[in-house]
Amino acid sequence: MNNWTKRTQKWALPETEWKMSELCANANCSKPPPPPPPPTTPSQLRQSLREDAFQVAHMLHKLTLEQQQQQEQQQHHQQEQKLDTRQKKTSQRAQSKTN
Repeated sequence: MNNWTKRTQKWALPETEWKMSELCANANCSKPPPPPPPPTTPSQLRQSLREDAFQVAHMLHKLTLEQQQQQEQQQHHQQEQKLDTRQKKTSQRAQSKTN
């Protein structure tokens, strides 16, 4: 293939594609797979929506669990602080009685 053919092929491709093809040719790497085509039939669209809804529900569930864990840790930390302050107060009282 001569240089003229390469140039005309570049013009036929969108700019990002020919830049990628140039980069890949220079680096001897394989081109990443193209994204899947958008769903066209109603059944494909429904399936795609189901998958998206499942992913959203899964992420929401994970976030909810993380929030619950953080709240539990905060409550535990607050309880420990309350116990510490009670212990300090009782030890201060005991010291003041002995003095």
